[in-house]
Amino acid sequence: MVGAKYTELDEVKAQILELASRLYPRSDEFRSGAQSARERAEGSARATEDSESDSPEDEVFKPSENLKKLFRDVAKKIHPDLASDDKEKIRRHDLMAKLNLAHDRLDEPAIHAVLLEWEAGHHPEKNETLGRRLVKIVQQVAQIKKRLHRIEEELIEIKNSGMYQLMKKMASAEKIGGDLLEEMAVSVDEKIDSIKSKVRDLAGEFD
Repeated sequence: MVGAKYTELDEVKAQILELASRLYPRSDEFRSGAQSARERAEGSARATEDSESDSPEDEVFKPSENLKKLFRDVAKKIHPDLASDDKEKIRRHDLMAKLNLAHDRLDEPAIHAVLLEWEAGHHPEKNETLGRRLVKIVQQVAQIKKRLHRIEEELIEIKNSGMYQLMKKMASAEKIGGDLLEEMAVSVDEKIDSIKSKVRDLAGEFD
């Protein structure tokens, strides 16, 4: 809703700068401004069209709770971060790619096949000493800690993003019965009306 209005706002801004460029053809500032505004307006229009023509398949993708649980269980067993050496990590990466593909296709039998492939090739070393097993566990814990650290960094980045801040403002507005997106839409409408008025004035001056 708001995106479409910003697209309209970019369009009327382009129009007013194009009219200004026609009124003052010797002005490099108006000419370059009009060109930049037109490019931005066309980009906004394309972005709006893309968002409105999203594939219906995206909406159909709804994995069942059983499939999601199966995916999580298998992922916990084969996750590359649990590898104790490079060779095992490569194998886990390959299996994880197959698992993700099966999940995206909502293919439960394929997820089971990945689990079977993992179990068939996962053979603990014979006569493995307790010390060696402890070393592997320590290595796995270290890998998991690294992954958790990366996740923490990603969360910080998300929380500092403009989209997250907008979400927080929307939640705060909803608590007091407000609608932030509706307020934004009204604000953009006011800007559009103001600029359209300027366009009409310039058009009259040009005529």
